[in-house]
Amino acid sequence: MTNPQPNIELRHYTGRELSAIRDIAIDIYRETFGHEIDTPFWSVERYRQRIERHATMSGFSAVIAYAHEEPVSFAYGITLPATTRWWATIQPPLADPAFTREDGHRTFALFELIVAPEHQGHGIGRRIHDHLLATRNEQRVTTATYHGNTHARNTYTKWGYRHIGTRQPAPPAPLLDVYLRARVCREKPYCH
Repeated sequence: MTNPQPNIELRHYTGRELSAIRDIAIDIYRETFGHEIDTPFWSVERYRQRIERHATMSGFSAVIAYAHEEPVSFAYGITLPATTRWWATIQPPLADPAFTREDGHRTFALFELIVAPEHQGHGIGRRIHDHLLATRNEQRVTTATYHGNTHARNTYTKWGYRHIGTRQPAPPAPLLDVYLRARVCREKPYCH
């Protein structure tokens, strides 16, 4: 039996509004990943640096879910720029240059989707995910999770994503599983 879904309010933010939500995002991150923040790549300081850098990039978009005015979930992403190296490090390599070519409008990269532990299992992750993507115009969306995270793989597969490979952005980053979902199905076999 699942717990009843709390009353959730979703609020959207742009990169210009990061100062208003940075501490909220960091608190949710710390609460959810507190057991990992001692490792250099996942430290709170590195997370702060990543989100601040991403907030200056084109297409930055974030959503916070509130339950009774308490922030319980956070998601954000950017539009991949034409100069991205996102596809360059994927294994096995993606051979089709047309598939990996970005123009600054084609692909939304979902960098973070976090639900505070005590609010997991209520469908909040799916709601915040769908709300964020509903505001986007890109043809497709990509995301990455810890390599071997079967819960994430099952969730993203259920949401229509396909696993397309693994990547390590740069040391000391961990190995990540990369997923793709076409918003407009032009990229067989990456859509249903």
